[in-house]
Amino acid sequence: EKHKKEREQLRMEKDSQVLKEIQKMNAKTEVASIKGKLGEQKLMEVLKEYRPEDTFEDVGQKGGKGDIIQNTGKYNIMHESKLYATQMKKSEVNKFIKDLKSNKDIHAGIMTSFNTHIPGKTTQNKSMHFEFQEGKPAFYLPHFSENTETIEFAMRMIVNLLDSNINMKEAEEMARIIKLINNSLQNVTKQEKALITFTKSHDKNMKDIKHNLELTMQLFK
Repeated sequence: EKHKKEREQLRMEKDSQVLKEIQKMNAKTEVASIKGKLGEQKLMEVLKEYRPEDTFEDVGQKGGKGDIIQNTGKYNIMHESKLYATQMKKSEVNKFIKDLKSNKDIHAGIMTSFNTHIPGKTTQNKSMHFEFQEGKPAFYLPHFSENTETIEFAMRMIVNLLDSNINMKEAEEMARIIKLINNSLQNVTKQEKALITFTKSHDKNMKDIKHNLELTMQLFK
């Protein structure tokens, strides 16, 4: 438990530096291949922080299996990272899905985009997408540099789903459940924004009322 708390503290300290490091990468590098490699390295660091008990292999140069293969001891999870300053192309998503389907030794996949949304999967109001591709769990995580914790959730969920050994009918039901959860999270975000707006409006109105009362009191002097 002590080790877990210490590791969590170190992870939080590193997470606070991720966005700054990614911004430096974007500012200093122009060649796409170099950016891609830097993105893979940063993703590898984050993965090892969250899952130190698992093994991770850099397979980016081999082609056809994503960038990193995570082995949990029971399952192989394919990780694909994208480090673009502008919106990534739909073809990148299609390739990820193709690689996930074509490799029988891969049980699940996670695609992360450090700075952008993932076309056809996520939007400004949808911060995570989950689906099954031929029975294999697949997660899509946009704006990863702003919140690396989403990948811990994705990895845990994948292992739980694979351990459950659910059939396709159950998989579809699970996908609907996750969709409902995601919608609920979106509603929470909307409520938080609405509350912030209300608070600002309330504070301004109270300030105006106080000012008007002071002006009124001055008339009686």
